[in-house]
Amino acid sequence: MNLLVTHDDTLFSALIVEFLRFQRYAVSETKTIETTLTALEQRKVDLAICVLPDDPAERLSILAELRHRHPSLPLIALAANSMSDQMQAQIQEYTPHYLARPFAVVSLLGAIADATGIRKTRMSFSATSG
Repeated sequence: MNLLVTHDDTLFSALIVEFLRFQRYAVSETKTIETTLTALEQRKVDLAICVLPDDPAERLSILAELRHRHPSLPLIALAANSMSDQMQAQIQEYTPHYLARPFAVVSLLGAIADATGIRKTRMSFSATSG
């Protein structure tokens, strides 16, 4: 499965990308809405994961632009958990697949399965390690 992760170049984003690669997803990365839109035109993408920036207006404009240009593209939004209920509701107008940090990585895998309708038969890690 081909994933496109658009992110803000933080350690959190880098960890998400590496985790997805460890799970054997083909992951491409972009850092701006412009490069994201270009990537979506140039290659087959099965799912976009958008690590939302802290600026509320920028969050919504990114999601609005992605939805406008690619209305059927499965999309997962990852955001900080310090948002108001109103902001969370606005994000969910663009995608029902929304995770607030912090979240368990198995939640991300579940969101990928829910967004794409494809469930992996094997995971490359133990959810109960320790």
